[in-house]
Amino acid sequence: MQAETLLNQAGPPMGAGTVILDLGGGEFLIGSFAADRMLRLRLAR
Repeated sequence: MQAETLLNQAGPPMGAGTVILDLGGGEFLIGSFAADRMLRLRLAR
C-alpha cells in the first residue's frame, strides 16, 4: 500500500467535509460548515 496526496493547497484550510453532492460521472462537490468554499473532486477512472 502506498500513500498518495490528493489535495495540496495554499492558504487557510477548508475544514472537515460535512456535505457532498454527487454530480455523476465520478465527480463530486464537497462543502464544509467551517469554510466559505467548495471542493470539486473527480475520481480517476
